[in-house]
Amino acid sequence: MEAPAGRRDRSPALSIMASDLQYTYDSLTGRTIRLLRLRPGSPGSPFIGSLDMVSLDDASVEYKALSYVWGDESPQSILWIDGVDGRQLLIRPNLAAALKQLRQNQLSCCDLCCACQENSTRGQQAVNEQFTFPAYLWVDAVCIDQKNKKERSQQVSLMSEIYTKASAIIAWLGEEDEYTVPAFRLLYGLYNLWDWWLDDAKSAIRHLSHNEKFKSFWVALGHFFARSWWMRMWIVQEIVLARDVIFVCGHWCASWTRLCKATPVLMDISITHELSEATLDTGEFRHFYAALRGIGLLKCLKIIKTSMRSGHNPNGTRSRKECPFYTLLFVGRRYEATDPLDKVYGILGLLRRFGINPQLEVRYCDMTACDLYMITTELIYKEGRNLDFLGLVEVNRSIDQIRRFNLPSWAPDFTLPANYLSIFRDTRYAPRWLDKFEVSRERSGTFAFTGDFQSCCEFDIKTKTIIVTGFRVDTIRRIETRLVDIMKNFKADRAVRYGKRICWLPPDEVEESKLEKIWDSVLGHECSQARTWVNAERISVENSFPPPRVNLWCFQTAEMGLYGVTDAAICLNGHICGLLGLGVPCILRRQEDSWRFVGLSHILDLEIMNGYLMEGLKRGVVTLEEFVIR
Repeated sequence: MEAPAGRRDRSPALSIMASDLQYTYDSLTGRTIRLLRLRPGSPGSPFIGSLDMVSLDDASVEYKALSYVWGDESPQSILWIDGVDGRQLLIRPNLAAALKQLRQNQLSCCDLCCACQENSTRGQQAVNEQFTFPAYLWVDAVCIDQKNKKERSQQVSLMSEIYTKASAIIAWLGEEDEYTVPAFRLLYGLYNLWDWWLDDAKSAIRHLSHNEKFKSFWVALGHFFARSWWMRMWIVQEIVLARDVIFVCGHWCASWTRLCKATPVLMDISITHELSEATLDTGEFRHFYAALRGIGLLKCLKIIKTSMRSGHNPNGTRSRKECPFYTLLFVGRRYEATDPLDKVYGILGLLRRFGINPQLEVRYCDMTACDLYMITTELIYKEGRNLDFLGLVEVNRSIDQIRRFNLPSWAPDFTLPANYLSIFRDTRYAPRWLDKFEVSRERSGTFAFTGDFQSCCEFDIKTKTIIVTGFRVDTIRRIETRLVDIMKNFKADRAVRYGKRICWLPPDEVEESKLEKIWDSVLGHECSQARTWVNAERISVENSFPPPRVNLWCFQTAEMGLYGVTDAAICLNGHICGLLGLGVPCILRRQEDSWRFVGLSHILDLEIMNGYLMEGLKRGVVTLEEFVIR
């Protein structure tokens, strides 16, 4: 449930509105919701409407739901309930702009190849018969008493049904600008490439990427996806559960289906390379990256929507396939929420559609972010019965970030973006190693550092501790070269292609071999699989986005002399440990009577990464112990 951030100044409208004119909400009971019936009006006329209470179980009631950004501005416009002589509700500028546009019934399509344009001699064609302003509209800021936390909690628990039963979701992206039409038309053009022969399409993409005439279209697409609507946490649930989605930007509109058809083309790796090469040394690169990121968001929503209908996990055949909770929480890291509780509450409705009932009640009154995130972490563990949740813990949290919610080291902060996550949460064998190490392709080549041993983890929310069974491997004796990408968001295989060094220090022959092992282990699976349009359609949720920056430290252990790599900030004498149920080694740091989770790592010995040390457990060489982690 999006809410305004921080304390805001009282607007002029708020100061002049008499208290006896403020609208007073009647109490909602059971599965009852409010719907707004807004009267048509000219651009300058006041907003007049009514709020009717209806039951969600009444199939005869038809309505559309509005998806929009609240914005930080104070309420400045008045919505009159039951006429200008009735009561007043204050609404924020972006909502006022949406209602002003929608009530005019003047939405237009800018796709020149659309059937609605066949009889049009103008550059645009009104599509009122398709997109008619609904008799009923559900708007969260108006239909929910935001000051009543109890009602807010109750209505948020019904949101999945509200979106599902709406005839359509109207996604208000904001007022139009000079980038709106070029962005829409580029997406429509890429959509049409889907039916071309592959070689012809790639030739067209090469032309589109390098021709100066079309650079403005890519810049426009970057601006289009940089709109704040695409960053809202709640759009995941809104779009995935919707029967239909209508994107509205000013008086222009587009359908969900047509926009989504462009995503496989844009996710094709060839267009990524072409655009990178064309814009790398220019200021347009940042716009291309924004466009690529936006397409990833769109693709991600499409994957979840399709997976939900088919009953499969969004991440396909990954090792955590039995835990959509993990995948959806990962997706949520890409979006923003004003209220930190919404990072979890915003996906609860989706979990139920995947057949998962997490037994988590929506409570805004007495739930802290720390407690909710710890409870959520425990639910992830119970759902998957492994320690994959440690892969959601951020790398190198700052002191301020730790103090913000006072989270323990093992609990993720879901408000931090995904680029804080370790790249080792999902490292896999390069494809050429699968047969050598007898790793089944059904497992997607994921490592099994602790073999097939089941995890054993106990949670104590009150003391903020987990007790995990595992074993110590060795301690860190030496920390070596720090490896970084050449530039932010620049993929390693692209760096190789352009003939550039990945590490900042030129290595000698010995170091060259070691570095090759590092990158082959960590990024080999990325470099070895060129995507085509066919498998781009099947790409997983986590690979729908540009990769994070790679920032690594190499280390050597004391007794075994093992070489390893991690993206966590490490220090000497840190302990390399294996925790049962975790596919990769982790690093723990001793603190008084407990341990602190530092991060995940990778040992440059594939036999060890495939569970070789577990043979020592069977022979009694390796001893299991319980780690109390805070």
